Amino acid sequence: MRKILYTIIPLLFFGIVAHSQTVTISPRNFTAVDEITITVDVTGNTALENLTTDAYLWLWVPGGPGAPSNVSPAASNANATAQAKFTKVEGEENLYTITLVPATFIGASPAEITQLGVILKGNDWSNGQTADALFDVDPLEFVDRVNRTFPDDFVPEDVVTIFFNQALADAGPIQDIEQIYATITATGVDESGTEVADIPLKNQYAEALQMKHEVAQIYSTSILPAVYFEVPAGVRLTAISYSFHNQDGSITTPTFTDEFLTQE
Repeated sequence: MRKILYTIIPLLFFGIVAHSQTVTISPRNFTAVDEITITVDVTGNTALENLTTDAYLWLWVPGGPGAPSNVSPAASNANATAQAKFTKVEGEENLYTITLVPATFIGASPAEITQLGVILKGNDWSNGQTADALFDVDPLEFVDRVNRTFPDDFVPEDVVTIFFNQALADAGPIQDIEQIYATITATGVDESGTEVADIPLKNQYAEALQMKHEVAQIYSTSILPAVYFEVPAGVRLTAISYSFHNQDGSITTPTFTDEFLTQE
């Protein structure tokens, strides 16, 4: 594996922090089996700003396995490196993205993937590369419950998937419903600090809240809070609330609430 090595601890720390400004992973919290999008802004990297070849991902687990697509020059084995090819964001000369599932991309068990190392490079190292960027990977173990979200922590600009585990709902008619619907509202605060409750979804999204049957008795629906809610001017979203029910709402769960991460 070829990548920039920092042998002095302070320099290693500086390199990661400096580079973290140009490499991001969405969602911020993820496991090895979650789909993630890596975005790299190469602004300020002269070689990559003038890159005329494709850009490729070099992905590895520090102290562990690397992806089978880690081949350089990339063109020397196009079959292996095809999955590692970045897509340039339309209208953005210096912005690249790639979407993948870490365990599948690397070909390793989730237990082996506790951290990811990320580099964007040209066809060959001489065509330019970013510095190492390291990201922690959440463990797979979690205690399932009636409701949960992915990611666990989120801001209004994140795509949030809400899950309902019907098998864990209170015993009764709710466990027998074959079609599950969700009612979702938001809470916010206005510029004076006054709470604004029961902010509804916009009409075009509220009509599509039948949840998707994932597997067994698990259902899901996804929202983009910053876009989906009818947020009054001057109001900042602070939480979402939701319940699960049959189509007419006569059989329902309690209402669950998740707060947004506080943005500084």
